[in-house]
Amino acid sequence: MFRLAHLLGAVDPEHIAQEAFARLHTRWRGLTDPARAGGYLRTTVVNLCRSAARHEAVEARYDAAQPVQRAESSAEDAALQSVSDRSLLTALGALAPRHREALVLRFWLDLSKAQMTEAMACSVGSVKSHVSRGLKALRAALEDTPEGQR
Repeated sequence: MFRLAHLLGAVDPEHIAQEAFARLHTRWRGLTDPARAGGYLRTTVVNLCRSAARHEAVEARYDAAQPVQRAESSAEDAALQSVSDRSLLTALGALAPRHREALVLRFWLDLSKAQMTEAMACSVGSVKSHVSRGLKALRAALEDTPEGQR
């Protein structure tokens, strides 16, 4: 869940992952099917990332003098930063949030369209559209990098 939050662009992915697990814990007795806990966690992480992004946008608008600070890097964060193709992570971070969500859920978590519709709280058609447009934007961004112009 930490990596999912990180790939979705969360400033503090550890906090988001912990909050998602805490919310699952409080709702555990209410779950009718414990096997669906993973889907609940993913949906919670996606929603918390969206919420955090909205909050950061409001902070940036009203408190431009004090920029939002990133949390200290964890071991997982360092491992993700050591990925040989940083241009991919940079291009992924530049995508629109919904496109980034769709691509991370589809290709990093390998979720089905049905699982993605649940996590993103939208229709199958919207999921397909976000994936398609996200891939198109990602390809364009990667072609603009020096490695993509070979």
